[in-house]
Amino acid sequence: MTALALTERGQRFLLRLRQGVLDPANNRRLARFVALVLLVLMAWTAAGLTWQWLTPPPPLPEAGSVAPARTPPSEDAVPIRELVSAHLFGKASVTPVPVKGPIVAPETRLSLSLHGLFASDDPALALAIIAAKGGRDRAYRRGDTLPGGATLHEIYPDRVILSRNGQLETLRLKRKHGTATLDKAAAPLTDRLPAGRQTVRRVPQLQAVRQLYQSDPQKLLKQIRITPVMKDGQLIGYRFNHNDRALMRAAGLLPQDIITEINGVSAQDTTGMFSLLQNIDTLQELQLVIQRRGIPQQLTLKLN
Repeated sequence: MTALALTERGQRFLLRLRQGVLDPANNRRLARFVALVLLVLMAWTAAGLTWQWLTPPPPLPEAGSVAPARTPPSEDAVPIRELVSAHLFGKASVTPVPVKGPIVAPETRLSLSLHGLFASDDPALALAIIAAKGGRDRAYRRGDTLPGGATLHEIYPDRVILSRNGQLETLRLKRKHGTATLDKAAAPLTDRLPAGRQTVRRVPQLQAVRQLYQSDPQKLLKQIRITPVMKDGQLIGYRFNHNDRALMRAAGLLPQDIITEINGVSAQDTTGMFSLLQNIDTLQELQLVIQRRGIPQQLTLKLN
């Protein structure tokens, strides 16, 4: 059979197929068949829904009846308790918060002397005056490195804690008892200051400050601010500020004034300064030498 004959047969088959599809009689027979199939499917679905609605629900178990036993778990099942106790995601570590208190440490063997302290909860205000053996007093704050390689770790009202080679050590304040008086060897203040730079004021309010210092120094430290003034690494004096503005005006002190001397004791003599504070209850007046805008002045404050 040649290719031409095959082509002619294919064309005749397609022609007959087209005539059969386009024949209205054939189309009507096909439509009736599809409709019959859809009708059968709808009837079967409706019958299933009807039987579900007519079938009564299973009866509830009577009171006192024994419920059917549960199927025991297989050996491969893992109990929930074992899963919980396995801590698949690790155990939560709860670290107790340590209660901060004074550090107790052995005495240091470093050749250091603690001559002054300004304890405060604010690290920016706390200060310690420490000198190495044969050296001059210097002011140190928390975290500063001291002679001998130790670090100033903590400042307390009566001692400091040093950190050296991973160990904590204590350096205590050395107090010298005695009465602080005017320096007899020093020239009188009136001879060392320019004329017209001496002022005398009566400030009875300072008696209350003195009594508070003796009874509750920690409370007084919350009312006042004493700031050491350094120059070239050396202590030259202190700035004094009180919360009571009226007291500052009565004393004639300005916040920027630098107190360089009290009753003949230089601010650089920290041992003499603390001896003066120990005997403050016997003082009737305070003779201050201050620097105001770089100019020295004498200010005498009478407490009575």
